[in-house]
Amino acid sequence: MTQLKSSAGKPLVTFKHTTGMSSIYPSTFHSFYEIYFFLNGNVELVCGKVRQKLRPKDIVVIPAREYHQFIPLDSGENYERCVIEIQPELLGEKTLDSAFSGKSLLRLDENNRIIDHLLYLIEAEKVHESEDFKKILPAVATDIVFLLKNLGDCPIPQGNGLQGLSVEVMKYINENYKSGINLNKIADAFFVSVSTACHYFKEDFGVSIKQYIIEKKMIEAKMLVDKGHKAQDICADLGFENYSTFFRAYKKRYGVSPSGRK
Repeated sequence: MTQLKSSAGKPLVTFKHTTGMSSIYPSTFHSFYEIYFFLNGNVELVCGKVRQKLRPKDIVVIPAREYHQFIPLDSGENYERCVIEIQPELLGEKTLDSAFSGKSLLRLDENNRIIDHLLYLIEAEKVHESEDFKKILPAVATDIVFLLKNLGDCPIPQGNGLQGLSVEVMKYINENYKSGINLNKIADAFFVSVSTACHYFKEDFGVSIKQYIIEKKMIEAKMLVDKGHKAQDICADLGFENYSTFFRAYKKRYGVSPSGRK
């Protein structure tokens, strides 16, 4: 059986079980959908409206293009987690968006089938040959997605919370990032100074407003490039001032031009 690949040539599903500080990623966006299963350590999650210290067997559900960050609260020596990365082509964006929406941090019963599946994958990876595991993984991941879909919306566990201004600024950016917004427009929208908006946003999310906007645009651009959209159209759709600005930002982020040239 040949492993199915996405339009960008990546496996439709990957599974990673890792330990240690090196597996704690910086703040980021992804073009794929992510199911993160926390097993051990001292880590805080920042994602959407959630700022929460994780507990063993917490599940974090991260849609494509959603900013998230895992913040180590110690040296990370005891950190352990596993992650399923699902490319949109596995089940289609409509199905995946439906399954992932309304969820961020899940704390499920020990005997929940989603947890059973995740624990099974950890053991299956150990005992099966690599090619056999690649055949098992898409079926188990698909079942997990539909179990998530059947959960419906899930309340966010009580945590430290994020400052209201930060949450509203992120929401505003997510709704308007294609329309040429800038720091002055954002500050004016909330009747605060630019420095105030920038301070609270960076304090909560660990990234500047400018960097957040460009990363948001770049992950969207990459997904559109992979789908075969024209670079000039992408530039216009994402609200860049001109094509040269878009070209430089894309090449800096991905190491190649929007047309794939180095």
